[in-house]
Amino acid sequence: MIEVNGQDYYYAGMNYVFAGSNIRLTYDIQTKLNGTVDANVNNIVSNVPLKENHRTNIVGNLLTSNATYTVDLQPGFLGGADETNVEVITDGLVKVLNTGEYNISTANGLAYASQNLFAEGGSYVLTEDIDMSEYTALETRAGDKFWKSAEISHKTFAFDGKDHTISNLPGMFVRYTISGDLTIKNLTLNNPKIAYDIEDKTSGGAGVGAFFGLSDVFNKILLENCHIKGGEIEGGHWTGGLIGYASGWSEAGTLTIKNCSVKEAIVTGKGSCGGIIGHANGGNGLVEMNTISVFSNTIKSTGTDTNKAGSVMGTVGSSIVKVTNCSVIDNEVTSN
Repeated sequence: MIEVNGQDYYYAGMNYVFAGSNIRLTYDIQTKLNGTVDANVNNIVSNVPLKENHRTNIVGNLLTSNATYTVDLQPGFLGGADETNVEVITDGLVKVLNTGEYNISTANGLAYASQNLFAEGGSYVLTEDIDMSEYTALETRAGDKFWKSAEISHKTFAFDGKDHTISNLPGMFVRYTISGDLTIKNLTLNNPKIAYDIEDKTSGGAGVGAFFGLSDVFNKILLENCHIKGGEIEGGHWTGGLIGYASGWSEAGTLTIKNCSVKEAIVTGKGSCGGIIGHANGGNGLVEMNTISVFSNTIKSTGTDTNKAGSVMGTVGSSIVKVTNCSVIDNEVTSN
């Protein structure tokens, strides 16, 4: 309780508004005894400097009832920190200067990062659910907004979806990677629409998968807590729900798929076609899958090649593949 001009009021807390230009605040003050509105405050606050963890030069008023604020966070303002700590790359994409991490919050930011930054490696965090329905694949260029799947070579790359969802992705997340350490985790792709290298070939071609198309000569790749819900993934000789082709060729490496799932999707290929991986493994690498789910999918190999379809993997090559704790339920798998 606090007394103001002889009247007792509830003490609710302190509220700060940081303003670079004049803004008008209107709120009610409620009495302690009967809960009625005792006064209405209409106040202009201006030119309040942003001071992290300091109370200097704050213009304030006591609020004693619930208040609703609409706060528009402009690009460059991040988590209450001094805006000089971030660099605005484009709408929906900022770089945190003291960590080097990129934060992505819009479809524009994600498309820009994939086209211009992913190939250089780095650390990326998705801060919002994103809908890519306005974008088309680079190969079609059907509109002025297009998605270019990243190609990452000899880099360290980390993408944390923070349990957010990317809907209607029109192309592979990463088309091709060779060597390097790559991690994608805590990300759901809802209703991806992917069609690439769909010719009927009996060998070669590009791997096609929602998260990775072709992973070649990998040092370490980790997919953890990554999911596909619905959508269509169509490719050629090597097609998988998560990964098209897991290679290894000239050096030993490890590809780990952990706590991942593919549900209610249509996966179509012309050769090796699987719910998780189209073809694993083509070389000296180790592929490990632990706690994976493949539920209610349609998985089809429609080409003339003798490599065919499977719920988890279409085909397995010359190296080691370990699968533990795998759930496969109610999938329709067909091969020509």
